[in-house]
Amino acid sequence: HQSTELPIWIKANAGMPILEDGRAVYQTGPDAFARHIPPLVAAGATFVGGCCGTGPEYIRAIRRILEK
Repeated sequence: HQSTELPIWIKANAGMPILEDGRAVYQTGPDAFARHIPPLVAAGATFVGGCCGTGPEYIRAIRRILEK
């Protein structure tokens, strides 16, 4: 980290939701979501996870891509 010695925690959403039948629907799937994570880790993210629109399958996809 160039700006801080503190841990950096990233909890990204699965994109911008669209409304379908009054419900928020996220169109970014787990694998597409996970592809954005390695550059964040390379930039210094200490912890990565997901927020709105994500679930366990997204975390599994992150793990798979980071284990490569």
